[in-house]
Amino acid sequence: MPSIAFLSFGIGRSGGEKVIVKLANGLQKKGWDASIVAPRNAIKDFYPITAKVIATEPFRQVPFLEIPWSKQVLTRNCPKVDIVVGTWCLTIPSAQAAVRQDKARRMVYLAQHYEPIMFRGIKLPYRGLVDRYYRTLGPTTSVSSWIRDQIVRVGGPDCTIIHPGIDHKDFYPRKVTKKPTQICAFGSTLQWKGTMDLIAAAQLARKQTPLRLVLIGRDVPPIPPELGNSVAPDNNHLAEILSESAFHVMPSWLEGFSAPPLEAAACGIPSIITDCGGPSDYARHEENCLLVRPHDPEGMTAAIVRLLRDDTLRDQLGKAALKTAEAFTWERMVTQFDAFCRRALH
Repeated sequence: MPSIAFLSFGIGRSGGEKVIVKLANGLQKKGWDASIVAPRNAIKDFYPITAKVIATEPFRQVPFLEIPWSKQVLTRNCPKVDIVVGTWCLTIPSAQAAVRQDKARRMVYLAQHYEPIMFRGIKLPYRGLVDRYYRTLGPTTSVSSWIRDQIVRVGGPDCTIIHPGIDHKDFYPRKVTKKPTQICAFGSTLQWKGTMDLIAAAQLARKQTPLRLVLIGRDVPPIPPELGNSVAPDNNHLAEILSESAFHVMPSWLEGFSAPPLEAAACGIPSIITDCGGPSDYARHEENCLLVRPHDPEGMTAAIVRLLRDDTLRDQLGKAALKTAEAFTWERMVTQFDAFCRRALH
């Protein structure tokens, strides 16, 4: 039985952490002895986990300041395995140390974002290390062509592209009453998620055509009550919100992949998507979505008004988006990652 360990700074609600859980569970089902190594104070009971979880001592500080800690603790708690997987740039030293200490035969890296971007504005003594880490990598997989291109650009390895999936058992067109003036989006207080751009655009669009904005999430900026509301639904309620909405908006400044437009597509509605990196692997302007520039509330306003007023275009894009979403399954990702890891061992 081949064995694999994912080194992670946490198992929580994020899309990247969901990918780690789905891969570990899927490989376990395929006959791997799969485990996730993470600090116990960062393990949340959100996604069902059937793989083994190895809980280490907790972080002493915020994760960004924990390279020495992670190299010591994640490596020490890594079981003896065939493959060790780095899942975030600051776990690269930990995974490489596991190989040097004969705890793993081979290291592979799972790139889910071009991570140096996340260090902008953070004054850390090692902020410039991430590109250098990339140049030390061996077999690497990325979740989008855009991430691969960034890693190659700084001298890192070419990457095998393996796209994440979506939960088709949850996300499918629901039999609900359509709300033709309702638009929805996943909101966040993180600036680079662009939620404030969307709120500004929706306020401008509302002066031209009726609309109501539903922001989805637990950590969202306040929304004027006359403009809309925020909700924190479970997946069943989320699929109903998506299905009843006219369309979805993804306003981020940068994304490594971004599953929400595909979840919306699986529910039969199109998206307005910022042209921000990773989504380019599935987003086709005026074919299955509308693309707009990041940081451009006026351009987003025009797209919102256009799509609210044009029922034919909205229906056409929604049908094409639904077809696009069908290809993105967790089964496919697990199968491709399984093959990638087996190649790395030979």
